[in-house]
Order: sequence, then C-alpha cells, then structure tokens
Amino acid sequence: MNSPLVKSLLGLILVMVFLMLVITPSSPPPNPPTQTPPTGPEQTATTQGIIRHSYNLSLSDNRKQDFTDSLKQESGSEWGSSRINATGGSCLFTEGAYHVSQTTKNPLMNCLTSRTFSDFSFEVQLTLVQGDCGGVAFRADNNGNHYLFSICVNGSYSIEKYNESSPVMIILAKSSATINPNVLDSNKIAIKADGPIMKFYINEEVVAQKQDNSYISGSLGLIAHTRHNDPTEAAYSNAKLWTPLGPTTPTNCTTR
Repeated sequence: MNSPLVKSLLGLILVMVFLMLVITPSSPPPNPPTQTPPTGPEQTATTQGIIRHSYNLSLSDNRKQDFTDSLKQESGSEWGSSRINATGGSCLFTEGAYHVSQTTKNPLMNCLTSRTFSDFSFEVQLTLVQGDCGGVAFRADNNGNHYLFSICVNGSYSIEKYNESSPVMIILAKSSATINPNVLDSNKIAIKADGPIMKFYINEEVVAQKQDNSYISGSLGLIAHTRHNDPTEAAYSNAKLWTPLGPTTPTNCTTR
C-alpha cells in the first residue's frame, strides 16, 4: 500500500481539495434585515416627539427659565386677584386655575403681571370656559398700549396692536386647523419675542412670525375678549417664561 503510485494518488487528491477551497468563492454575507418604518400610532408618536423637541428648543435656546407658575393659587404667582365691577371683568384663582372673565360691558379684560419683560419666550395653557376668545397681551404699559395674541372658539386667531391714541390695528387674523376650537378644549399658546421679531405658536406649532418695533417692553397679560358681545371666561394654567441669557463676563487671566 505504500507504493509510489498510491502516494502519488494521495498527493493529487490533496492538491485538488486545496485548489477547490482556494478557487471556490465564498458565499456573500446575508443581507441585513430591512428596517420597516414605523406606521400608525408609533409613527404619530415619533412625529409628535420630533415636533415637541423642536418647539421646546425654539423657546429655550440661549435662554434661562425665569419662572414656572401653575396658576393654581395666588401665593407665589406672577398674577394677582382682582374684580373690577365697573367694567364687568375679573381675575380670580378658582378651581385650580386662573380665571379671567369679562361681561358684555367692556370687550377686553386684561390681567397683568406686576413685572415687565422685554425679550422673552412665554407659554401657557388656555381653556375657554365660555364665550369668545382668550390669549396673551404682552409689552403692555399702564396706558393701554400692548400687543395681543388671541385664539377664539370659532377656530381663528389674531395678532393685534393696541394704541391709546388710535384704533386697534389688526396685524394678522386667520383661521387655523391647529386650534382645538370647542368650549372646554385646551390649547397651548406661546410667544417668542426678540426685539421687533415676534413668533407665535399654537399647540407647539408655529403659526406666524411678525415684525414690529412699536413696543419694546411691558407686562404680560392673560385676557378674556368678548368679540361678539358674549360673556367670556378663560381659564389659564401652567405658565412658563424664559428670558435671554446674560452676557458672559470675560475672565482676566494674568500670566506670572
């Protein structure tokens, strides 16, 4: 069995096996599993998360939080209670929220903070209990000058400028599908003011950006607006405000 012929055959077989292993191409790696994009509720949740992150970043970018006010009680709040019988308006903490009311005697009830603000980001939750419109007045002074951002039960919103010596100027008025229009529906409204540039949000979506330099500083107001002479009551909660970060003070370093 150890003849030269047998050895030659064994050697030939080993060479052929080696060549087969070297020449035969290896199988390609299996394709990775295809990632199926989320659909239905999962897709909606992902989209809402992206929108919320973008919204939060827009309000707070390069800003510090000045206050968070639940508006459940007057103690520690930026707003106070008042009842103005002469004009039929009131600003009251009741039922775990800040209720601003106005009868038909006067179209607008404006409950103002004692502090004033210039550049800021502000958001608040608004529920119309009855009537027409609620919203935020800003850069308001004691003479009635201010801007007003309001949303109404008919699904519309408006941006207006009030001036003590001239009629109300409507900067923008239109309808928006972003608004939850029914009485007792909740809407989150927000404003970002940087100098003359003002950006407006409803339910975390930008609805408008306008520019006006008439007023640069003033109080914040929560309002009830009887546009159609209907007694109006708006309930507010969870107010938050951010102000710009102060300038960085340079550090003087002395090399010894």
